[in-house]
Amino acid sequence: MVKRNIEFTVFILIISFCFGCDPLYDVKICNNSKQDVIIEIEFDKQSLERHWNGRSYLSYLDSYPSGDYWEKPLYKDTVKLIYGYVLGEQKKFDLESGIGYRPDFDIISRIKIIKTDTISFEKDQELLSKFSKVNVRSWVLNIE
Repeated sequence: MVKRNIEFTVFILIISFCFGCDPLYDVKICNNSKQDVIIEIEFDKQSLERHWNGRSYLSYLDSYPSGDYWEKPLYKDTVKLIYGYVLGEQKKFDLESGIGYRPDFDIISRIKIIKTDTISFEKDQELLSKFSKVNVRSWVLNIE
């Protein structure tokens, strides 16, 4: 009887693990050009304050982004919440990842990519429309 209960418990745990997980998504900027580029991100202060419930979020922004990109910001303006990062040639920048089916860019107001010519994207749908969907839950912006 005890063995049967253990088997049933293990079965339920396996089923929960396989089907109970929330999907993950990721968004990357890939520099496929032959030069370094600067990625400038303006963060949305209202959204950050709402998510952080009045606590300081500057240490989070100082360590942004997580993942494969390990460089510290080239420059930052902690009043306007603008951070600039150098992205070397043939490197990737993990812009956003999380639980869900698609990115929402809720803490990002604007992205500017600075190289020979400058590209700027604003928040919301315009931002997502600039990225190519690689698979079900992965998006990428290729800089040529």
